[in-house]
Amino acid sequence: MHRLLADLRTFDSAGGWHRQGFGTCAHWLSWRVGWDLGTAREHLRVARALHTLPLVSEALSAGKISYSKTRAITRVATAATEAVLLGYAQHCTASQLETVCRKVGVLGADAASRATRPHDSERYVAHTTTASGMVCVKACLRPDEAALLLQVLQQAAVDCTREPAELSAETSAPSGRDGRLRRGC
Repeated sequence: MHRLLADLRTFDSAGGWHRQGFGTCAHWLSWRVGWDLGTAREHLRVARALHTLPLVSEALSAGKISYSKTRAITRVATAATEAVLLGYAQHCTASQLETVCRKVGVLGADAASRATRPHDSERYVAHTTTASGMVCVKACLRPDEAALLLQVLQQAAVDCTREPAELSAETSAPSGRDGRLRRGC
């Protein structure tokens, strides 16, 4: 299996499939080998990933792990997590390893999103006045801040579209102890 994957990667990178008139290597594999497109794409993905994961590549080559375990590991492994996932592969079934890798993938995605979270230096609110007197507002905010701003803007849009009679009725309404305007239910 390791040799097949290595040969697939070589064939794919050399573009041999293109010279035979196919749009992708997966389509060539589907035609030539009879694999469905999903299987062909998955084999190519694993073949490409093995090139960047030497420990996993060696384990597959030596027969220490199956293709199913290799496929699961290559979905989420990085140079930093490759050895740990191989350790799990030695003690888990392929199905159990799939579950572990799915959870690692979720944790990795969370960590990546935290790492790419905008810094305070990227936050801003700017406005300009157009020739017609309208004001254009542009903002770069954290998601929670943006949600609050959008909520305020939506309420302002509702308030701006009310009839003048509705507004005068509200302004004459008695205020509460805290000085806020009370609205009728």
